[in-house]
Amino acid sequence: MPLLLPMLADVPKIVTLFAICFGIIAIIGLILAALFLIEKKAEKRFSDAIETAPNGIIITDQKGKITFVNAQAEKLFQYTKSELMGQKIELLIPHHSRNKHLQYRYSYATSPTLRPMGQGRDLYGLRKDGTEIPIEIGLTPLKTDRGTFVLAAIVDITERKRAIQVREDLLSTVSHDMRTPLQAIKSNTYFISHLTPLAQREKELQKSVSSIDQSADLMERLLSDFLDADKIESGRLSLELKSVSVTDLISDSLVVVDPLAKEKHIQIEKHLPTEPILLLCDRGKTTQVIFNLLGNAIKFSPKEGRITLEVNREKEIVRFSISDHGPGIPPKDLPLLFTRYGQTLQASRKKGTGLGLFIAKGFVEAHGWKIGVTSEVGKGSTFYFTLPLSASIPKT
Repeated sequence: MPLLLPMLADVPKIVTLFAICFGIIAIIGLILAALFLIEKKAEKRFSDAIETAPNGIIITDQKGKITFVNAQAEKLFQYTKSELMGQKIELLIPHHSRNKHLQYRYSYATSPTLRPMGQGRDLYGLRKDGTEIPIEIGLTPLKTDRGTFVLAAIVDITERKRAIQVREDLLSTVSHDMRTPLQAIKSNTYFISHLTPLAQREKELQKSVSSIDQSADLMERLLSDFLDADKIESGRLSLELKSVSVTDLISDSLVVVDPLAKEKHIQIEKHLPTEPILLLCDRGKTTQVIFNLLGNAIKFSPKEGRITLEVNREKEIVRFSISDHGPGIPPKDLPLLFTRYGQTLQASRKKGTGLGLFIAKGFVEAHGWKIGVTSEVGKGSTFYFTLPLSASIPKT
């Protein structure tokens, strides 16, 4: 009992010591918890930032396994996040490039740096449905306590590739289409300057002058297409509204288009309303819309084919439509058809700038009207534009 008395005397000190130790541990715990929360918040801010990024973002670990996928990457590759997490990145690489990609990935892991991937090479990604898409990739190493991860920022460059191809097609088309009338002008001017037999001069001179005139008209139309397209895109298009009859618009268009139809022995059937209809419109631009749609129908119609031109009053609208029996348009091409150079995407594209439908749409919409197309592959297409009756003026 006497031995216990000193120990009992020290109990308050021991309790105090334990209390201090527990307090220190608690404070350390709170500090660690705070640091953990700060780290988690930083991670969440980082995750939120790349989740909402406009480009596809994929993060992989040292073994090439996917650890993060944002919404744009899901959309780009057509996989869900759950389908990609834990998968090797090679799942998104075309089969013919996977072996090379493995080599590039191992090489990058030895010296990870911030840089674009595949400089000087065309890169393609593989979608879930098996289609390949052209892409650009930027690589960023992320060094963490769990090792070095790689963030890949992925951009779909399909539209850029298409634009480049369209530009190249356009340059080829313009150089060809411009060269043809220029050659005609040069050859005919040479012929005129070297005419010798007086008896033949008048007849041959008339033929040469006619050829020069047609060549100049073609060059003028090509240049007008470029100028009109530029005005539409820049919003500088102006209209001269006047009262014009439907029959006059049709007549103006047929004067220009009839020679094109005769070259291919194509018949144009007209179905016009019996009652006169006056429209408040820009005569030249509306005529060009009809001419462009008719010219497009002739371009894609077979020889000795038939085109139908109709104007109808349907309840509250006036509808112009041009139907052909050409090859038709695949559904995937329809959304691009009225875009600038959209016609150049058609596999069966003929000569021309490819701006006709883009210009027609611009002119129609400048009036506040609507334009559209229906088509069936193998059966033909119908292009149409409609305007409200409020734009027409009853003839008194």
